[in-house]
Amino acid sequence: MRRARLLPSCGLALAISLVGIADVAVAQTGSAPPPRIEIRPAGSEAWAEEAAGEQQPGLGSTFFLRITNDGAAAASFTVSGDPGRGAFAVRYLHGGAGDERITGDVVDGTFVLEDLGPGSSRMLRLQVRVARGAPIDVTAAWDVKVAAATDPTSTDSATAAVRTVTKAFGRAAGVTLRVPAEDATITFHESLFGSAAALRPVGTLLRNANPRFDPPPDGPGPGYVVMDSRGRSTHPTSGSDDVVDADEPILAPVSGTVIRVTSYHLYCQWADIRIAIRPDDAPERTVQIFHVISPRVRRGDHVVVSHTVLGRARLFPFRSQTQEYGLDGRHVHLEIERDGSAPLPGCGGTAVP
Repeated sequence: MRRARLLPSCGLALAISLVGIADVAVAQTGSAPPPRIEIRPAGSEAWAEEAAGEQQPGLGSTFFLRITNDGAAAASFTVSGDPGRGAFAVRYLHGGAGDERITGDVVDGTFVLEDLGPGSSRMLRLQVRVARGAPIDVTAAWDVKVAAATDPTSTDSATAAVRTVTKAFGRAAGVTLRVPAEDATITFHESLFGSAAALRPVGTLLRNANPRFDPPPDGPGPGYVVMDSRGRSTHPTSGSDDVVDADEPILAPVSGTVIRVTSYHLYCQWADIRIAIRPDDAPERTVQIFHVISPRVRRGDHVVVSHTVLGRARLFPFRSQTQEYGLDGRHVHLEIERDGSAPLPGCGGTAVP
């Protein structure tokens, strides 16, 4: 709920009862114009009092701040904002574009927007950068306050928050997959299912063993390996095997709703569990996580990316393809089904209670 504006004084209320509307208009002429501040994260068009973002270590998030004069006359407004803290560095910029830095003035409360006309707005930006070594699943927030220069009690404020998440390692069909553990090695291979989307890897290519794969430019993500063909017609990066240690908890790779937790037999031979998630950002897709043990979520649960523990990774009694690349065999398999289906690579299919 938006914060209450400055209310009329008791004296002004008495004037209403004694002298009528005309005199009230005169009495209000000298009151401070009320400011309004709204915020939105980059990429969104929805203005609000609060905005939240998620970012991986080493990268930054940008928030736009819109300050409006809700009064009937031109006025000046002071802007003050919280500084950086811990693993989060902040920078304030003037305008919706450009590099006019105002961090020092905003942090010490001396930045002034001068002569803002009635009903008009100005734009500022708040940039938050996460340190490379920042821990995962930590949230910090920053309040930005605007006040009428002639009356510091006539104020409004907005809040930005950023939570740290694991690195993005692949994108497809409007879904971004994040590494499902704090420490994991990413590999890609051909999925068994034609419904699996071709993931565009995010990160640094360490090895490409599939001649059908044309790697994109390296980017700010983990190192990854594209494994040799399994003789399937699907895209070389339509499935991902993410290698982890035995005691590493498996984290949700997206935020969304669990639609299935299923026990089945992989290739009709080995007991396995699959978790299927309907992503918040793309509910027409399905994110599937295979080779889970000790699942900690049920159908209907809402999971938060890089926060909710799904379970742990399974180690099968056979040699996994990841071991051909000098990696451990313990892993979870991730893929995105474009059509929202949830196929199983084997026999059976019993809901896990």
